[in-house]
Amino acid sequence: MNYADFSELFKDIIGLAKKAKDYKLTNVILELQNRTMNLIQENIDLKDQLSKQKDDEDFAKNIKLTEGVYYYKDEEVPYCTRCWDADKKRIHLEKDEYDGIWFCPEEIFLRKK
Repeated sequence: MNYADFSELFKDIIGLAKKAKDYKLTNVILELQNRTMNLIQENIDLKDQLSKQKDDEDFAKNIKLTEGVYYYKDEEVPYCTRCWDADKKRIHLEKDEYDGIWFCPEEIFLRKK
């Protein structure tokens, strides 16, 4: 059952309660609907967290430290080690045109604040 199924079910139940003119029942059903929607949202949030955690685990298993930077699988642009190790952020490094050294744009941004 998904959100739309629950929503339709509650509309039907509320309609029946209104026809019966039982306002206490209608209020209880509305509260049940509200709590159910909160649980559905919590479930969605937990699934998103689990998906992100699995994605992060995959990333961590497939990065390789080379010359002080992380490379993911066969990507040619490395990731910042500090951003990943400290905050689990996947920030691609940029290459300085002058000396060819990799730098983190996030660190530059944070310094300007």
